[in-house]
Amino acid sequence: LGVREYCKTEVHSWVVRFDQNAATQPANFLVGVAPPTMDLNKSLGEDGCGIGLDYYGYFYVNGRYFHVSNMSNWAAVAKPVRGSTAKHKGKSNRIFTFVDGRCDITMTLDLKESTLKFSHNGRSIGTIAGVKGPLHAAVTLTSSRQTATLAAGPIGRNEHTNEELVSILKAKGCLMSSRLESALLLIPRDLFIPRDRHREAYRDQKVTVRLQDGSTMTLPPPSFVATAMERLALAPGRTFLDVGCGTGYVTALASCLIGDSSGGQVHGIECVSSRLEHARINMRMLRDRIAAVSISSNGTAPITSTGTSPSAAEVARASEVLGD
Repeated sequence: LGVREYCKTEVHSWVVRFDQNAATQPANFLVGVAPPTMDLNKSLGEDGCGIGLDYYGYFYVNGRYFHVSNMSNWAAVAKPVRGSTAKHKGKSNRIFTFVDGRCDITMTLDLKESTLKFSHNGRSIGTIAGVKGPLHAAVTLTSSRQTATLAAGPIGRNEHTNEELVSILKAKGCLMSSRLESALLLIPRDLFIPRDRHREAYRDQKVTVRLQDGSTMTLPPPSFVATAMERLALAPGRTFLDVGCGTGYVTALASCLIGDSSGGQVHGIECVSSRLEHARINMRMLRDRIAAVSISSNGTAPITSTGTSPSAAEVARASEVLGD
């Protein structure tokens, strides 16, 4: 479907639009990416034929398949495909919706992070990790009544969110409790780095920040932070000391997990005064941003000059899981 070859280590996004007669039952399809060497007599997702997701929520990754409900441990449960992936019929209900004969699926390929994300109707379907280029946008159709077209995707500030970061961590096999997941969804990582590097905040990589006095701070990769937090088993009533708190990101996550009730305390210390002041500024900005969403009545995530706020739904969920 896509003439362009994706091989550079950057983010690519596109929308695949399926059209068919609204009066007929939608036929099965596969949407995803394929290597330039794919045998076009085969279907997407077969051995050597890239990655495909079908109408019923089954992922096909180079000859193995699993349902989207098994995303967290797909490598362990995936089964070999027997025959054509286009003819495979699972027992699950469809996960995509056709409206007036049309269905749009958004794909986001991050070759620096090595991930492929599928989205539909504003919600994330799943993220596959370990993806390597070169690749092309691709589809497999099973009916002549159906057509597929390619359009540019929504690359921009709204495309990079806490939800996307959590999806990437899960795709990489990072295990986390519901409390830790809520904390990661609540604390916007982009707030702790320079505005012009917003995209880096939502990748699983370290980010080095240089202050005006020439000193530097490093945010560790989110997977490292999540693993450390999970092993520490931070909970209400515990005390946490962040030695070398830097930007304050880890301190903020710990504060969510411990809270301010039951005698719990969180402290962050720094040996460089400029770093400490920078962390304090970040904390004040974080309080203001979350407070602004908490009192918002429209349930949207406001985009400000400082980045993307957590949505009202994320704040509500965090309050329910983590407590006030």
